This record gives sequence, C-alpha cells and structure tokens, in this order.
Amino acid sequence: MPPQSFTQRITIKHPGYGGNNTLIALPACDGAVGASGKAHYATIHSACTIIANNRKDGWLSASQSGQPRTSPDSEGLIPAGLYFFHVESSEPASDPYPVVPNFRAWVFPHDDLPPLWHVAAAAQDTVAIQQPATIETCRLTNKRLACENAHIIPAAEKDWFAENEMGRYRELGGRFGRDAADSPANSIRLRRDVHILWDNLFFSIVPKRAQQDGDGDDSDDGIKWCAHTTVEDQELYTDYHNRPVESLAGRAVEYLYARFAWDLFPQVIGFLQGRQPRRLAVRLSSGEVEVRNFSTHECQRFTEGQGRGRSASPTKRSRGLDGQVYEHHNNSAGQGRDNLTAKRKRRSASSGESLLDVDSAVSDVDSSGNPDNALTVHPTSQADHWDLKGWATQQTLCSTYCSDSDRDQSRGRKRCRN
Repeated sequence: MPPQSFTQRITIKHPGYGGNNTLIALPACDGAVGASGKAHYATIHSACTIIANNRKDGWLSASQSGQPRTSPDSEGLIPAGLYFFHVESSEPASDPYPVVPNFRAWVFPHDDLPPLWHVAAAAQDTVAIQQPATIETCRLTNKRLACENAHIIPAAEKDWFAENEMGRYRELGGRFGRDAADSPANSIRLRRDVHILWDNLFFSIVPKRAQQDGDGDDSDDGIKWCAHTTVEDQELYTDYHNRPVESLAGRAVEYLYARFAWDLFPQVIGFLQGRQPRRLAVRLSSGEVEVRNFSTHECQRFTEGQGRGRSASPTKRSRGLDGQVYEHHNNSAGQGRDNLTAKRKRRSASSGESLLDVDSAVSDVDSSGNPDNALTVHPTSQADHWDLKGWATQQTLCSTYCSDSDRDQSRGRKRCRN
C-alpha cells in the first residue's frame, strides 16, 4: 500500500470566535487504497455534534459565514481542509453557540443520536444478544491468545454512567447504579496490545456503511462497525483504520457513542486554553445544564485532568466565580487510579511498561499542564515509546502514578542502602 499522508487533516473551527478557534482536528485518512486526504463525513459530523452540546442539526461549511454547506460525495466522504461547524441559534448573534468543555460536563442525548448511529442502534437491536459459550476472541483482530476484557465506557466514569442512567440500554446482570458500569454489556474482548491502544485514545469504534450512499440516513443496509483512528500514525492507519470489528452483539450502541465522545473531548483542551472567554454548556452537580460565558481562568480549570490518565476523582468539584459547583474533570484514560493495585504499580515501574490500561493512568498533560507531552506507542524499542513529538520520558510518567506513600517508601529504601 502506498504511504498515507497524515499531513492532511480535517480541522473544525468555531465560527463565533477569532484567533484560536479550533475545536478539533482529525486525520483525513479515509477513501480508496492509495488515496489520501478524505474523511468520513458522518463520523466528523457526529464529533462536532457532541462538542456542540448535541446539536445534530448543525452543518459544516468551508466558510465562516456558513454558506455554502459542505455535503459528502457519493462515498460519504469530504476532502481534507478547514471547516466551520455552524448551528442555527435563537440567541443574539453576538453570543457564540456553547461548547461542552469535557466529558463529565456532557449530558448523554438519550433517544437523540445522530442519524447513522440511530440507524445502527435499530439494526443492533435485531441482533441476538445471546453470547457464545466459549470465550470471545479479540473483537478487532479475531485472535484468541493474550486477550482481556476492556470497558467501553471507562470504569473511571462510573458516576457519569449512573448519573446519565446508562443502565437503561442493556440487561446488566443484577448490577445497579455505579456498579452497572462493570457489567459484561459495557465490555468488549480485546487483545492486550489492542487494549492498550483503545485505552489510550488511538482509535474509536464507529458505524460506517459498506456501500456508501452519500448521506447514510436511509436504511440499515450495509452498516458495519469499524475501528476509526483518531491519531496521525502510519502504523495505526495500515493495521487498524476502517478494519471491521467482530460481532458486537449484546453491546449497546449508546455505550459506543459515549465512548466515542470520551475519546474526543481531550482535543478541546486547545480551544479552552485560547486565552479568551468561552461560551460553554456545563452540567452542574445537580444534573442541570447551565449555558453562560466562562472566564479564561474558569476555562483553564476545565482542562485539568484531561487526557490520557490524569487521576481526576469524580468527587472533585469546584466553585465558579458565581459560586456554582461545576464538574471540571474530564475522562482521562485511566482516571480510575484507585483501581490500580500496588503490585501493578511496582511491576510497571520496574519493568518499564510503557502504557497502562484505562484503570491505571498515562497522562497527555504533564505537570505543567502542557498537552504536548502526550504518549504514543512505537514499535521498535521501549525508549522509542516516548520519543514522538518530544513527549515525556518514562521516568517522569511513572512518577505520575506512584502515590506519595510509594515515593516515601522508595526514599526510605535508599536511605537504608546508604
């Protein structure tokens, strides 16, 4: 296969701001073999819908004015480039439409999924959910060995799972409330290396059509579930992008949609750090959604804990300038640091393990809050795991998940040796 150019991407901007107004940027790596610079329209539109507070009536345009509107071609694709996501608004023109700052501020749109996801959900409901007697193979590679169960909606988001009543979509084996997030319906079988990629936001699982018809809204014919890479990497594209997954019978489409949202929100960090006030839609601790302008300082608070692995307890809340209590912290692959055993911590630090799963932690925000110090997987050596784009060293990241007591014990051992 000819090399895929990842210099081409889809960049989505907010039309209501000047300066730094980029919401998200995703690789343009769809299209025929050998072709580059196209992206799946329905996936891009769904991403914009989530970030714009579930506005599935929005549209893409290459113009900040909103006209003409961008439509997909006969294969359901749009070319790489810069686009603006627009929504109709009844508010004054001077008020930009609100953006959701992170996963925990997002309210799940029950019974109101984007068109292709809605059709996929209807099709999924017709599939028998009886699980086979034997243990499943990896849903992406169909391999049997070195497989393990992976959460769809991460274990770190049990509070979000319960508060958004996600238990309504599947039989949860007698589990209720926060515990329902640990049910088999919220898990898939993945090979260990694929699990690492999944937990570190390298790909999502999204619906696409085997035979694209342009709009993707008419029927459930030809819908397939595919891995969709969200990181610009040739190996990911070659090995996994658009790779059909094995049967997802028994899993709720709504869980996969929530996971897609969880994978996206760390990209909004740059928008929130744009050094200007933003109009945001934020879920309050009461469950209600407030829409208002947030100061640059308040926007910065919403970026804390975002990315691969910052431990952000669901109980961590803070008060805004108006005295209201907000859910600041985002999804962070691996926010469930409380689920990481001491044995696994020691094994990770001693063996040089490069990435941990969603219940451990690997951050793409370093101690100074820099989102550039992210983490990737490199196939050649352990040292190379950490070198892409100047990302943080393994020693620094390992110290991130060591507790204070672990460090104290380590210092004590050093003193004893001395």
